[in-house]
Amino acid sequence: MRGYAVVNYNITDYDREVYKNKEIKKIISFCLINGQDALCGSGDAGVNINGKNIDLTPYILKSLESVEMGIANPLFINKE
Repeated sequence: MRGYAVVNYNITDYDREVYKNKEIKKIISFCLINGQDALCGSGDAGVNINGKNIDLTPYILKSLESVEMGIANPLFINKE
C-alpha cells in the first residue's frame, strides 16, 4: 500500500465554513492507495479542550499508518 498526507496551514474562509470551525489552524488531507482501491479524506487536525489547542497530527498519522486495506474478494481473485 502507498499513499500520502498533506498538512495545510493556509486556511481560507471557505475552509472555516466547510469544517464549521472559525478557529481552525490546520487541515490534514490524505489518500491511501492499494491497487485500484483508495481511501481518501481530510479533516481538522486540531481540537480545543478547555481552552487549550491540541495538535492531533501525530495521532492522525499514526492511525493512517495502521490502516490495512485489501481483504480479498473471492469474486475478483484469478482462479488459474
